[in-house]
Amino acid sequence: MSEQVLAAEMDEWLSSQWRLWITTLTKASAPAETNWWLRVRIMPQSRAYNRTLAGDIRREWAMVFLLLVEGSERFAGLDRWEAATDAASMRALLINELGPLPGDETWDPAALVRSVLATTTLHPQAASELARRWRALPREEMLLLRRHKNLLAPLTMMIDRVPAGSDRLKVGRGIGGQENSESSAASAVVTNSSAKVCTSARSAATSRSGRAQIVV
Repeated sequence: MSEQVLAAEMDEWLSSQWRLWITTLTKASAPAETNWWLRVRIMPQSRAYNRTLAGDIRREWAMVFLLLVEGSERFAGLDRWEAATDAASMRALLINELGPLPGDETWDPAALVRSVLATTTLHPQAASELARRWRALPREEMLLLRRHKNLLAPLTMMIDRVPAGSDRLKVGRGIGGQENSESSAASAVVTNSSAKVCTSARSAATSRSGRAQIVV
């Protein structure tokens, strides 16, 4: 079966079928094109976003989405920062809209913050200080700063759910410092540009399949 035919069939799959398929993948058998992965994850993503569905159903489809993000990084070389940001965005959205789920770290605000902080390479306070002088930064440091900003941004919607402590303080400083710095306007432009690039990639994958549609 071709990857294009498989992608079309997947739109009709149950979440259990997605989970089973993912467990069978190997480096040799998995699709290697990033755009293919971006295309097939649209359906699970749309169901996770669908506020008319029950919370447990939304979480189930969000888990499928998270597995696809992981797969796209592992098998197709999706940039680790983009993968981490996509995963954090989904987790933060559902935590904010549905609340934490006791006993499940995927939907635990503190666990999400720990995961995000483990991905960063700059202390949030250091990122905040760099943001204040972004105009003088080398291109590589600008890119690194953008990646941190994009990764921290989803946490703003659920930061009040994070227990008081050092992790919340670190994130609060990082978010607040970047929002209040002179770089806010420029960072917004850069973030929008990055989003357009990502959207273009998804659009390209969508146009090839002729069936995918994001529903929020």
